[in-house]
Parts: sequence; C-alpha cells; structure tokens
Amino acid sequence: PANPAAVPKTGSQKAATLKARLARILTASAIKPADQDNLPSHFTLGVDRIDAALRGNARADGLPRAALHELHAASKEDRTSTAAMALLLAQRCRNDLPILWISESGEARRQGRLYPPGLAELGIDPDRIIHVDAPNSIAALRAAADGMRSAAMGAVIVELAGKKPRGLDLTATRRLS
Repeated sequence: PANPAAVPKTGSQKAATLKARLARILTASAIKPADQDNLPSHFTLGVDRIDAALRGNARADGLPRAALHELHAASKEDRTSTAAMALLLAQRCRNDLPILWISESGEARRQGRLYPPGLAELGIDPDRIIHVDAPNSIAALRAAADGMRSAAMGAVIVELAGKKPRGLDLTATRRLS
C-alpha cells in the first residue's frame, strides 16, 4: 500500500510499537525502567502458592516491582496490621534504599506514628525510613508523586485517611503508577 501506516498491525507489532514508544518516553524523562537495573521484575513473598496466585497475567511469580499496590484495612481495628503489611512489602522490594512513608498529620495524631523499636522487631531498620507528615491528603499525594520520581527511594508508602480521601482519583493513581 501507498501508506504503510494504514495497514492493520498484528498484536506483536502493536506491542513492539508500544515498547519503542515507552522507551522513547523513558529516555526523554531520564527514568530507568525496572528491567534495566539488573533486578528481577517481581519480588516473591516466599510462599509458592501465594506467589503463583499473585502472578496474574505476568510470566513471573510474586508482585511486580516498580508498581502501584493498594492495601485497604477492612476496619479501623485493622489499620495497624495493614500498615505493617505495607512496610514489610516495601522492605521486601526496596533494594537497600530508604522507604519514604507519607501520612496526613491529623491521621498520624489519631492513629499513632511509626514506633522505631516496633520497626526493629519487624526486621526494619528505623534509620532507613524517611517519614513525612503532610498537612492533608492533597499534600500527601504530591509528596508521594515526588518520592516516586526520585531514584533515591526504594519504596514509597502513602497513608491516607477515610474511605474516599480528597484528591485520590484516577488521575492521582495514574501519576503514582
């Protein structure tokens, strides 16, 4: 045909085109893709059955690195265990870089702050956590987006209060992912 772009592409051609486009975008932004840092694309939890269940459509067991993961407490009483799970997952994939923990200052006053001796009991070095008290959920999301852009952070945890925090929408989650 006179216009090669008018020819329908196969699935593999579309994937190759998208990968090339993503590579150009990442090169322009100076962000290094997760697969270029010589680390596995996924991290496992050490339980074969759980790791296989988390695989989804990926070819690797476990949770993807450099990806957005959301944890929600079933009730107010479960918030502490949910926070501990988030910290343990972050510890698992942080690659010896610090963890950035961002919370709303009002929520931290109500729920409590990170407790260094408790972190040490979980096997997490308190010196490897950078804690940010944001005045509200919008500021917390902005700080999280900035933290995600930094190559100096191994993981970013943002703790937001309520069932529907202000500012947490599809645009915000897209920016974080």
